[in-house]
Amino acid sequence: MNKQQNSIKLICPDCKSKLNGSTHCNSCNWHIEKVSNEVISLLPSELSEEKINENLIHLDDKESSVLWKDILFKKKFYIDRLLKYWKDKFLDAQKKSFLEIGGGYCYISCAVKHLRPDISVWATDVSPSYLSLKSSRLASFFDVKIDQYAAVDAENLPFEDESFDIIFISHSIHHIGNTARFFREVNRVLTKNGVFYGVDIAAPRLDYFYKKDAESRALRGEPLGIHERSIKLNQYASDLEAAGIEKYTIKHEKNRISKDIIDLKIKNYWRGVTIALSFPKN
Repeated sequence: MNKQQNSIKLICPDCKSKLNGSTHCNSCNWHIEKVSNEVISLLPSELSEEKINENLIHLDDKESSVLWKDILFKKKFYIDRLLKYWKDKFLDAQKKSFLEIGGGYCYISCAVKHLRPDISVWATDVSPSYLSLKSSRLASFFDVKIDQYAAVDAENLPFEDESFDIIFISHSIHHIGNTARFFREVNRVLTKNGVFYGVDIAAPRLDYFYKKDAESRALRGEPLGIHERSIKLNQYASDLEAAGIEKYTIKHEKNRISKDIIDLKIKNYWRGVTIALSFPKN
């Protein structure tokens, strides 16, 4: 790792010992694995079956054309969201380090690096194959260089306390098995003036529609052996509070009062609604 990468200090995901700049853990012999020239693996030695499957489904996914097609026809919407709305929530001049969790293509990391070349950007996902075969190739489309691509477990972040000013996740919280543990880890890794910003779907409140939503997600996730959870609005709040997060906000992703009232208070009874979750260091 280069000097800029080393500004982010790592811990062993197995025993939590500080690595102190080493690629090996002196306490348990865990080591950083080099996946490719751009990607490293900071995954623990043991992972749940669902997390292993998240990687397996991408092992043979080498279609190069998917990159530009997905950016133009699928991901452009989210890049527009970053430029028009999200960046104003967390990307102020004082922030110097950015961590994207569950990033997939990690196109938001690329867009952030394009906007703020001075920020140290770590782009992560649980799948080293995805990062190696797709994500790490995307930076050239944005004409940027990501500081580090790394495979990490969102519930077991391999970083020292207070490492990142910004932690961001988009539409991946529902893939995480224990969201309370995830929020606890995020809070630990945030700097004193840091902020977490996440976007995901709040499942319908009424049991009938919630059940249909859960069944639909199960049909997508179970054949692949991965998590596809339906999470209600009150469950997000419960998990945040279980993680010791007291100062948090959950709003409609567009952050307009009318959307909070109409979509979250009324429409969310029978349909899923896109929400934004945020909190400062607690």
